[in-house]
Amino acid sequence: MMQFALKKPNAVLWSGQHAPSKIDELLAQGKIEENWMICPLGRSDQALEVRQYLQDRHVFARMEKQEAADRAAEKAVRKAVPKPRLKIWGEYLFGITCAYAVIGRILSRFLFSRELIQAWGPLHYLLLIPLWALGVATIVLWLTGCVQHQLRANAAVKKLRSDAANFPIPNDIPHS
Repeated sequence: MMQFALKKPNAVLWSGQHAPSKIDELLAQGKIEENWMICPLGRSDQALEVRQYLQDRHVFARMEKQEAADRAAEKAVRKAVPKPRLKIWGEYLFGITCAYAVIGRILSRFLFSRELIQAWGPLHYLLLIPLWALGVATIVLWLTGCVQHQLRANAAVKKLRSDAANFPIPNDIPHS
């Protein structure tokens, strides 16, 4: 069962956890008035006057369904935005980097003895330089691709919202 919060029109704080039957009782006792504000608990962005709630007791359920549909549409739009090539290549390079690290470790373990590594001195680190460079390139490409993908998805959602605002579907849900 849905719980509601109430407040006076000019008040700042809400009083919470009122059941629908309790609201009827408070109204009948004169403890609240029809110009007070009511909202589902934790959803002050959906606040309405009590008189609007009394005219239609299912207004909050419809508002919740509409918001769920909007969230689903946004999620579908975000999912439909294609991944940028940088992100795809970053993911591929990450796999290559991991494979290179594993193969390089195995090869250095079996092909190079301690004596050989000591004889080479710091030159054996030359094997690691391509790995480090590939790792840095992977991170840069992947992060750039992630940022591009997020920006494209945000732009698509913004366009969806502006299209919905320019061509509203008529409904009787008041928005505040």
